[in-house]
Amino acid sequence: GVHRRGGLFVGKRLLRRCLFGTARCSLACLCLALGAAAHAQETSDPDAASPVEEGDAAVAAQELAGRTIREIRVAGNRRVRRESIVSVLTQSVGQAFEPSSTPADLRRVYALGQFTDVRISVEPLDAGVAYLVEVEERPVVERIRITGERALRAEEIEEVLRIERGDVVSQAELVEEAARVERLYSERGYAFTEVQAMLEPKGEGKAEVALKVQEKPRVRIEEIRFEGVSTERADELLGAIRLRETSLLTRITGTSVYTPDRVQQALERIEAFYFDRGFVQARVESEVGFDDERRRATITFRVEEGTQYRIASIGFAGTTVLSEERLRELVGSEVGALIDRSQVSADSEAIATRLQNLGYACARIVPSFERREGAEELDLTYRVEPGEKARVGKIEVTGNTSTRERVVLRELAFESGDPFTAEAIRQSIERLRALGIFNRVDIQRIGNCEEGAVGLRVEIEEGETLGYQLSFGISSDEKVVGTLLLLERNIFGTGRSASAQAQLSALRSTVALAYSEPYLFGSPGNLALDGAWSRLEYPDFTRRSLGGVVNYRLPFGRFGPRLEGFSGILAYAFQNVDIFGAPPLPPEVAPLFAGGLISSLALTAAYEAPETLQLTPRGRLLLASAELSPRFLGADIRFLRLAGVFRWSFPLPPELLLRARALLGYVDPIGDQVLPVSERFFLGGFDTLRGYRYRSIAPTIVLVDEAGRE
Repeated sequence: GVHRRGGLFVGKRLLRRCLFGTARCSLACLCLALGAAAHAQETSDPDAASPVEEGDAAVAAQELAGRTIREIRVAGNRRVRRESIVSVLTQSVGQAFEPSSTPADLRRVYALGQFTDVRISVEPLDAGVAYLVEVEERPVVERIRITGERALRAEEIEEVLRIERGDVVSQAELVEEAARVERLYSERGYAFTEVQAMLEPKGEGKAEVALKVQEKPRVRIEEIRFEGVSTERADELLGAIRLRETSLLTRITGTSVYTPDRVQQALERIEAFYFDRGFVQARVESEVGFDDERRRATITFRVEEGTQYRIASIGFAGTTVLSEERLRELVGSEVGALIDRSQVSADSEAIATRLQNLGYACARIVPSFERREGAEELDLTYRVEPGEKARVGKIEVTGNTSTRERVVLRELAFESGDPFTAEAIRQSIERLRALGIFNRVDIQRIGNCEEGAVGLRVEIEEGETLGYQLSFGISSDEKVVGTLLLLERNIFGTGRSASAQAQLSALRSTVALAYSEPYLFGSPGNLALDGAWSRLEYPDFTRRSLGGVVNYRLPFGRFGPRLEGFSGILAYAFQNVDIFGAPPLPPEVAPLFAGGLISSLALTAAYEAPETLQLTPRGRLLLASAELSPRFLGADIRFLRLAGVFRWSFPLPPELLLRARALLGYVDPIGDQVLPVSERFFLGGFDTLRGYRYRSIAPTIVLVDEAGRE
């Protein structure tokens, strides 16, 4: 197009037609788009350009070509800096103007994603040309307005949106946002809800994103049908697919809500059901029909079961690293049993894991079946492809937005250059999960093993580390129990933790502070500082104490995989104990209710298997400790105390946890000192033996007052 003041006008629409249009857009069209400026003679209609004028512009382009660019002008930009636009241009001040470079400049500026339109023109100067870039900026999102939502809260919809205030958005991004909201509604059962996303200008370069929701009724499953299966098999399938027809109970549990994803998941479960029962050729299809109001759905699953096969033989092929005898020990499938795809997958995983522990990082196990003629049996063959041994190469950490990378790296059971083993990866995942600061932890292999090294990527998803807990309970002994806990498990992303806790009941009042410093001075050990004030109400007296504990914990798993879970703890504790509220006591009994200073050293050996259900189906904790409070540490209350703790947990479906605990203790005073009752072991109460009063199961001393009363 010819600019009415003279000069070349290059618009993105014309350029697209020339570059991406039909074959009729020939060199003449491209020349018009790329030619340099020419003075157009003013006419009565300045916006009109005749074919002669267009030809003059093309000729003038050649006349301006080669002239020096004296200045670059940028117009229309308010928010985007001039330097940001100029920096992407291929042509610069001092260079000779080259018309063929203009399309590239147009694409580069438009690719910044900040403009709805870009125009580039060239104007002649006395000693060269001026390169003019005119832009029209996209408006900035000032507000996101959602209308029409009733079934879902606006906050729920906003959580799936990626557009935020201050963003610059395109029409394609608006379409994507509408699709995200529609997917959210579909996942909640509103499969036919429609969403429109529009950008409404508000002036001064600002706009409002308007999301208009046209909600449709929630779709429920009226009927589930199975075709091609027996009645007994249909009942089994119904239990496997986790979908239910509408009833009062399913309305409460939500299992009768229709969503496309749930139907697809049900289809996959049916396939797995058959593949795990020997029907390796089973085919399943689904069809969904709706009533006129699109409120009720009828789902039909059509099944072609095919032949049910058993295992005729189990063999191995490929490169031999493990003996056939060892391979058979790793395989759980048996000759004569029905083909079970899940078991075959578990067998392949067991063999691959064994090879990976031997350093074959890229080991592949490929199971295959071969049908025997005239029989409903298959020969099962595991092809073993170990590849070459590899070492750990580059280690990457992703997903740590606030946690420092070294906090993740120091928990790994491997370093760059170490032999690759699957066991080291498993231990690393367990250690990272045990920190309690990540929602998800995974370690993926990157690259290949051709060069003898394989890279590893540690993928984490950070969770909330700052939290609080306010709880209340009722106990027959303590009446109402209230607890307030404040906790930060990842201070400034360093892995350090701190907590403050207060507990109040009819029997006890406690205030405790704690701080943990992992990897003290670069060592594998953890330093913990604890301080506490407590007041305990016993039947005949009150015990009040103020003190603290300094302990150093050394995980032995850092010195070898066989020691994983074992640790040693060295602790120093001091407590100032005060006993009051006891009745008048004769001299021979008074030492039992004496207070004083406890100053002790304790050594503890511990074994702890992870109790997080994601890590292992069982959790175990074993502690054995010896605590000495002697005179040379300044102790007034002197004793030797031995204690043991065993805790075991086991998950029960669906989300229950069975837990048992056993405690064993022995305490003996040092020398001829009488050990106060406040430091002895007693039974009774919710934390030792439920159904009995607190500390009520113990030897008793009967005191008689002056009136002869007991």
